[in-house]
Amino acid sequence: MSESSILRNGLTQLSTPAICEVKGHPQTTWEDNSTGRGEHSAPTLWRRIGIRISRPKSASNIISDDDDDDKEDGDEVEDQRSSSTQHKVFWPRDYLAEDFPKARVWTYGYNADVIGAFQANNKNSVSQHGKDFAVRVERNLKSKAIWRSDFCSSQTKLIVFLGTPHRGSSMAGWGPVASNLAVLALQDSNKRIVRTLQVNDEVLDNIHTQFMNKVVEKGIMVHSFQEARGMSGVKGLGGKVVDDFSSKVGLPEVLEVVETIDADHRQMARCSSRTDQQYDSVPQIVPSNSLYHIPHLRNELFAGRNKVLIELEGLFFVKKCRKLAILGLGGVGKTQVALEFAYRVRDSRPDYSVFWVLAQSQATFEQSYAELAKVLQIPGQEDPKMLVKRHLNSAKAGKWLMIIDNADDHETLFRSKDPAGMIKYLPQSDHGLILFTTRLREVAVDVATNNVVDLGEMSSEEATSLFRAYLPDKNKMVTDSSVKELVKELTYLPLAIVQAASYINKNTMSVEKYSGLLRENEQNAINLLGRDFYDDTLGFPRAVSRTWTVSFERIRQQSAVAASILSYIACLDPKAIPQSLLPAQKSEVDLEEAIGVLLGYAFLTRRENNTMFDMHRLVHIAIRAWLQDNSLKQMRADAITYLSSVLSYEDLLDDELWAEYMPHALRLLQESRNCQMKERYELSCNVGARLSGTRRFAAAIKVLSEAFASREERGLQDINIRGNPLEYYLADAYYEVGLHRDAIEILEPTVPVDGDGDGDSVINLRVQYQLGRAYVRDGQAQRAIKVYERIMELQGDLPEDDINHLAAMQGLASAYIRNGQTEDAIERFKHIIAIRRKSSGEDSYILLVAELELAMAYCEAKQVEEAIGIFDRIIPIIKRTLAEDDPFGIVAQSSCARAYLAANRVKEAVALYEYLRGHLTKIVAEDNNLLLTVEYSLAEAYACNKQLKEAIEMLEHVRTCRKKTWGEDGEDMLGLEYYLGSLYGVNGQPKEAIPVFQHVVAVHKRTLPEEHRHRLEPERALAMAYYEYGKFEDAIEILDRVVAILLTTGRDEDVLAAAKQMLRMAHERRGGIFTSHVC
Repeated sequence: MSESSILRNGLTQLSTPAICEVKGHPQTTWEDNSTGRGEHSAPTLWRRIGIRISRPKSASNIISDDDDDDKEDGDEVEDQRSSSTQHKVFWPRDYLAEDFPKARVWTYGYNADVIGAFQANNKNSVSQHGKDFAVRVERNLKSKAIWRSDFCSSQTKLIVFLGTPHRGSSMAGWGPVASNLAVLALQDSNKRIVRTLQVNDEVLDNIHTQFMNKVVEKGIMVHSFQEARGMSGVKGLGGKVVDDFSSKVGLPEVLEVVETIDADHRQMARCSSRTDQQYDSVPQIVPSNSLYHIPHLRNELFAGRNKVLIELEGLFFVKKCRKLAILGLGGVGKTQVALEFAYRVRDSRPDYSVFWVLAQSQATFEQSYAELAKVLQIPGQEDPKMLVKRHLNSAKAGKWLMIIDNADDHETLFRSKDPAGMIKYLPQSDHGLILFTTRLREVAVDVATNNVVDLGEMSSEEATSLFRAYLPDKNKMVTDSSVKELVKELTYLPLAIVQAASYINKNTMSVEKYSGLLRENEQNAINLLGRDFYDDTLGFPRAVSRTWTVSFERIRQQSAVAASILSYIACLDPKAIPQSLLPAQKSEVDLEEAIGVLLGYAFLTRRENNTMFDMHRLVHIAIRAWLQDNSLKQMRADAITYLSSVLSYEDLLDDELWAEYMPHALRLLQESRNCQMKERYELSCNVGARLSGTRRFAAAIKVLSEAFASREERGLQDINIRGNPLEYYLADAYYEVGLHRDAIEILEPTVPVDGDGDGDSVINLRVQYQLGRAYVRDGQAQRAIKVYERIMELQGDLPEDDINHLAAMQGLASAYIRNGQTEDAIERFKHIIAIRRKSSGEDSYILLVAELELAMAYCEAKQVEEAIGIFDRIIPIIKRTLAEDDPFGIVAQSSCARAYLAANRVKEAVALYEYLRGHLTKIVAEDNNLLLTVEYSLAEAYACNKQLKEAIEMLEHVRTCRKKTWGEDGEDMLGLEYYLGSLYGVNGQPKEAIPVFQHVVAVHKRTLPEEHRHRLEPERALAMAYYEYGKFEDAIEILDRVVAILLTTGRDEDVLAAAKQMLRMAHERRGGIFTSHVC
């Protein structure tokens, strides 16, 4: 620092060690009387205190020359020229200013031999001692010290205490002995005020507490030296004057260091040369000329990770660890955490030098050490690595922190071409700390044993803060929800978050758009993860995928088995990977070592149960991008072959096995649709059957329908899945989700014509049972009755509680309901339920199905209260035993709502339908069959509740969705449109009703005879819409034909009468005379 930068009037901004001694300087205390300073009276308390301000040579005093007139007798300000060479005994203050020329050194002490002067009730109390100091400084600085006190404290880096009694001295009899000492030294100590200095409230309240608060607030380091020896040879001084409890401030260990000096209380600060232990102890802990070699800029946008930084601080400076390792996945922020920690140490611990070493390779390591040798100005022609190590091992290097960044290669670190590798050149010193960053657990353990800090993903709050830090101000208004969604999609990985922010900024893209691209498909994610962004703190471009590719290649070189497993996992789901699913190796040891490699790189994490692993989602994507297409296809083929052998039909009931393997099997099938392997077909059949058996019908349909199509196209042989063909499980799934016609289409070709084939086989009877169920739900009651009667005939005389016999009987009863034989159906169901209750529990699924059928039969028989009674019993059981989205539960509750409608409990029906729709919209697509069925029923309930607007809107939505699966001209679609047109008419919307009815009528003209009831009713409705809309000619034309047909058929007299009335009204409104031949 130049002299011009040192303020003449005021406090210069310098690192400021403060020394609190047990004794004032000899020039202002009794010890100095022999040095010939001239005759002067016994020193005042101010002299005994001995405030001294030492400064750099040639610098102006901190107290200006203009203040000399304000000095009191005995108050002195010394410059640096008052050195210890003038004195027989010198104090640490004398040489500190010379040894640390860029620092302001404040000394503030009291005479250890007149300690009794600090009596609590005397004006010379400890409190007054402190207050006098403030008064004198304030007076001498003309109040400038007060208004700049915060500035001053912020520049104070270290306070050193030498035997200071922070909380008093408990030494009995100290006062009289001190008095004797003073007399022996020819010093008038004024015995009347000598007292024992003890712990008292005044010291604690006015000094100790305030001091501790200020030190903690400003983060000032404190070093407290304690006396190692008691005072001997003087009566009453057999022990320590200031005990160990009192001679330390009592701050947290991260702020206060406590050690002893091998001296008694009086000799702690007396030295004869720099080599004395009393002096040498001080400069070793005083901030020295620290050096900093950190090649990276501080990241001003660093956010989060405070817990990790605090953990590092505690491990290094509280637990006194010498080596630590930060371990984590590439991109998780190890270097950024280490960089922030390095700068924090630089700022808060100026006594530490900080060095940064790059360890990606031997070359970067040697370059870093060569640069360090220059920074340290180490002379010599030896290998810079050895020079740096030797220098940092020496005491003159002082305290230091070294960061070894990216120590990711065990070979380079420990062996390399050099016999001992990099590790040979790492310094080892009691004053040195080393922090490693590594992706490899093997390295972390070898260099730091168990002092490893695992750096995982950020918390949601940390990730959100990090992302926002990188957004420009104009984009700060993005919603929290969109940011949280994105960082979750990026799995809270810091590198991916920063990369995303960079891409968004460069392309002025919205957060929502980026999230959409990332989720849309895997190729988008691969492209985004591969985009470079420039990291100005590290000084080179980065990308998530490139970061991991380096590690993938190292694994390939290090372990062929580990690389094979890594590639294999790329074909599976990245979560919950069971170890039993990994490909077998020659030995268990080979497998465990390979897993250890992947765990070491943090590409896999082991769950608590020790047999299940997870892979980071983005790592999973990066591996797939790294692998060539052919390699990935081969790995998929291997995985399919293995899974098809494990997940066979014999294992369909092994719940634990399927729970672990199912997600991986589904992913394999999804990504191998073009694969022609027989094993894939077999795996599809078994997976689909399991899905259907566990009531995951939507997923089962996807898998089984694809398997069915593949079998038909390639002529593959059917496989037996637990005694049933593929069609059985696919039809069952279709039936359960309401796709009854699809089930019929699949099953009819498999059922032999009467007398053909093995129609009476058990397998075929099961298939026929499925077909009968589908016929019932599709309204083909007669066909269903025929199928079930045939089944019962083929079964022969079975016991009435036989499960197959009961199933056929129950199916027949269901067909009776649809055929209008409700009384027979009710009696049969009562009989079936009575038998099932004997063999099954009240909560059994087969009993619940029978009771639901009985309730529906009661509804058909207009016995609504009996039906509602059954629903009230079974619905709580269904909710308790089945999943919320189970189709059976949805159908049961929907049937209950219909019963409410029949009982005129309309509001309850609406509420239940709304609940079902609300739940289904959260878990299924808008065109889901079950959801659309519920929505249609809700529209009917709205209409009954006179909520016509809501009913029409709901039905319009259902029509739009149904067109995708039903088409425009299907019978179901025409029935829906007829009902929608009717609602338009009731709601006074004839304009909207006309095109709907026109479409229904047009289709029926092509498909139905003119006298068919389903053709005449829409025609009459269209005529009515024409009439309401004022198109009377069109209405008359249609009504003339309808009336004529009804007269010809001689049926539906009520309909005929209504049509005649409408025709008459149309003629009247037209303004003509009603002359129809039907008059």
